[in-house]
Amino acid sequence: SVRLRRNPDTIYGVDVVISRKSQIKRSRSGATFTDSPPLLIVEILSASDRQDRIGRKINAYLDAGVPLVWVADMVFSTLTEHRPGQPPRGFNITHELSGDPHLPGFRMKVADIFAE
Repeated sequence: SVRLRRNPDTIYGVDVVISRKSQIKRSRSGATFTDSPPLLIVEILSASDRQDRIGRKINAYLDAGVPLVWVADMVFSTLTEHRPGQPPRGFNITHELSGDPHLPGFRMKVADIFAE
């Protein structure tokens, strides 16, 4: 889980989160969470996801300081990248993703995300 805000607490369950090790905390129950904006959040769309709900989550992540949000559409094998202050960018299986500058040197083929 990711806590984006305090007082009142705003906590989201996310599909994939990449944070610095120093950001990760463990609750008394043993669950892990991050108390500060992670470097990357990945949302994987499901058939039940509504566009308005996903849009609100993306905006909440970016507003909280998450520098990189990827939304993977498993049906169409596409990925949309969101960065603060920039228009969304679309990628398909012919592209490669970069985490720069927040994840220096991180590169990944979009096709690898959708490989079975």
